[in-house]
Amino acid sequence: MQKLAQKKFTFFLFIIFFLGQNAYSQDFYQKINFADSLFAKQQYGKAYTIYDSLLSQKHLYTNQMLLKMAFVKEKNNEIPKALYLLNLYYEYNPSPFVERKITELAKRNEYSGYQFGEFEFIFMLYRKYFDYVLAAILLFCVLPFSTIIKNKLRNEPLTYKPMVFIVLLCIVYYGINYAKIYRYAIVMNQHTYLMAAPSAAASVQEIIGDGHRLPIEAETDMWYEVKWNDKVAYVNKNNVEVLQ
Repeated sequence: MQKLAQKKFTFFLFIIFFLGQNAYSQDFYQKINFADSLFAKQQYGKAYTIYDSLLSQKHLYTNQMLLKMAFVKEKNNEIPKALYLLNLYYEYNPSPFVERKITELAKRNEYSGYQFGEFEFIFMLYRKYFDYVLAAILLFCVLPFSTIIKNKLRNEPLTYKPMVFIVLLCIVYYGINYAKIYRYAIVMNQHTYLMAAPSAAASVQEIIGDGHRLPIEAETDMWYEVKWNDKVAYVNKNNVEVLQ
């Protein structure tokens, strides 16, 4: 009887969770559709407000939503924010069209850090399909592992199988711990101080304007360690938007 009650309680919790998820998704798409209708009527400010609330408060977005937000910001001549939104789109949806748009905006406004090479394009593709690649490698790990167990039970030679298994595990370990660390920050404040150390009391290395894209090397509580003109510098987190 107690087990039956536990099962009913678990089922009840599952139903609540499932319905809650559906309601949340439905609310999201209702807001997206309403914002899209406003955008179609060229009520860009109202549409952007809804899009931005979903992105900044709930961290939810669609690809088309990001492009529409970037369009509004470019139209309002808020280029750093437009570049942030286009880069956010590009991170998981690398496309030559968006790459050209980012490069064009950066060049026109003399912003640095937007050079796209073949390596970055390949990396973005890898990042887009990261979870699928990792799942595939884990599945491939099962085959040599099961063969090792079978050979052990039969007292047969293991040959190269343990080495294959170890190599695959190393790839998975590297992918989980290091592959997603590669990040950029886009400067949002017009007078941003780059410091020589992660402290407000440190010497000022340089003052830069908004719009520049900085590769992040590491971070502390309030500071990002970045590269600027091939030198290490530190920027306060309040002065940048991070692509992640």
